Amino acid sequence: MMQTLEIKDETAIEAEWAQPERRIALTQRFFKTYPVPEEHQKKWDKAPKVDSAVARLSRQTAIPAEEAAFKDPLDRRMESILKRSYTQAAAILRPAVASAGLARTARHWALELARHPPASKQQLQLEVDKLSTTLSFLAESTLEITRLAAKATSNAVVARRALWLRYWTGDTASKMRLLSLKFTGESLFGPDLKQIISD
Repeated sequence: MMQTLEIKDETAIEAEWAQPERRIALTQRFFKTYPVPEEHQKKWDKAPKVDSAVARLSRQTAIPAEEAAFKDPLDRRMESILKRSYTQAAAILRPAVASAGLARTARHWALELARHPPASKQQLQLEVDKLSTTLSFLAESTLEITRLAAKATSNAVVARRALWLRYWTGDTASKMRLLSLKFTGESLFGPDLKQIISD
């Protein structure tokens, strides 16, 4: 049984939770580091479109338009957050798939190295360097997974906040301010809510 591990990269999680409305920019470097086949890109890189039949039911019009489906600003924000949440959660798949494949390969290399140790010290050093490079990539990709997962959880928090504020009669600006409060992981709105309420 594995022991509970100390979380060393908690600052990456806290940084994403501190600004739950902030978007993560997936850079060209990200896409080059974690390439996937085109059929996966189509499914992972964009949130799925609403089926036209459902969009028509929602809008009561003949011409469905996703962007115009919601009249309430909070509903539009919730839709936007949920679409962003999908793409950011799906982005986790890229480094996760790359890491899983590379980890299996590194395990194979290590087993082969143990079974058939190189005759020369120089060849051993080359094998160790190869494993070290692999471990460096795995360390970076797991940190990327952590950051993206933290952002996905903060998106879920913002969507839940919007749901809970939906029927509150407060003005839109106040609702949007509450959506963007820092998330601390314990309660939906956190300690900053008490300060805002007391103001």
